[in-house]
Amino acid sequence: MTSRFTLLDVEDGEEYLEDFAAFYYPALESDAAAMRRRLKGRLRLCTRSLVFEPDDVKLPLIRLPFRDVDVLARADVGLSSPLASLDLCKVVSKITIYMKENGVVAPYIFDKALLLLHLHH
Repeated sequence: MTSRFTLLDVEDGEEYLEDFAAFYYPALESDAAAMRRRLKGRLRLCTRSLVFEPDDVKLPLIRLPFRDVDVLARADVGLSSPLASLDLCKVVSKITIYMKENGVVAPYIFDKALLLLHLHH
């Protein structure tokens, strides 16, 4: 599989540091639904942002500029939650950038987001 992520997807002068295999759990009404709808992909660590690239090419890249991140911490889920056995990272961002949906270069979509990420070791 080829990567859709390029350095053109980040800010001018930003550097790519490392990437990790990861799962993204959508913020849904229930943890069980999030478990069913999890997305596998790569989490790219850059000097000014995080970029999640789902393996499914129909889904957009998700870019989280660090300057707009309000929370970057370990997620607290209830012990009865199906997500309790995972070591999740919670990212809350004022601005989240969605790009390259369906593999098409188009105007970016800006939104607020809550992401739950799990690095797959």
